[in-house]
Amino acid sequence: MRSQIAAKSMRGIELVPVLDVRCFLAHQKYVTAFHGKGETIITDSLRDLEAEFVDAFLRVHRNALVSVGFIEGFERSAPSRYQIRLAGVDQRIPVSRRHAPIVRRRIEALAGSRRRGQGHGSHGRRGPQATHG
Repeated sequence: MRSQIAAKSMRGIELVPVLDVRCFLAHQKYVTAFHGKGETIITDSLRDLEAEFVDAFLRVHRNALVSVGFIEGFERSAPSRYQIRLAGVDQRIPVSRRHAPIVRRRIEALAGSRRRGQGHGSHGRRGPQATHG
């Protein structure tokens, strides 16, 4: 498993540490990595990223993978609609109805392990919170 994602830019090749990536969002044929220093367009597909970083990232929508270490909350945005709140990302990430039950279970498991002091990649923040209502 890689520790960095390589991206071509006008400055050459940029290396983005995987541990710094908050989420990967796909739009048309491009994938953008949102990280602590901004956003970087990468050539990897979401499917490949999901397979490679299965323990570190969670599929929440057909166009989105989020870092489990940066999840701050799982919120209802409308009836039967949910979103993820990530540390260091202003926008909320929509959760598809298809992925919502899986996302909820994973977040509840993460919150439980963080409460027991076994947090995986918590970056020193409190664990994720499920918000129902």
